[in-house]
Amino acid sequence: MINIIQPLVNLTNANLQATSRFIQAPEITELTRANVDKHAKIARESFTKIAQSDALEQWMQQSMQNFSRFASECMQSSFGLMSQAPNLFAHQMQDFSQQVEQGINATVRATGRSAEYIDEVSEAGSQEESNQSRGKARQQRQAG
Repeated sequence: MINIIQPLVNLTNANLQATSRFIQAPEITELTRANVDKHAKIARESFTKIAQSDALEQWMQQSMQNFSRFASECMQSSFGLMSQAPNLFAHQMQDFSQQVEQGINATVRATGRSAEYIDEVSEAGSQEESNQSRGKARQQRQAG
């Protein structure tokens, strides 16, 4: 069976080996090290200039002012919520009380209906017992 992607695999492996040898070559390593040192020096110089600039100082001041305004607005919002909390709590308690009252009323109505039903069943049962007692008494009279 012929593997049609084997040539691609071979090419990829060969290129990886060649690239690895290239990267590890002493000339490339030395050039890379020299360039890294140059860029690090340039970056240090740039950061020093930036740190001494008025633009950085203005940016930092503006950022601090923005954060200060943010903190102030958050505190004001928190105080506003805390000042509304008693009213909100009272409103929620009132709603809760109404819901409890509605639940109690529904229970009372259901219980009242149940009690009425129990009374009706009891009365019906008493009447039936009474009828049965009369019927037995009649049967005893007739038998005796």
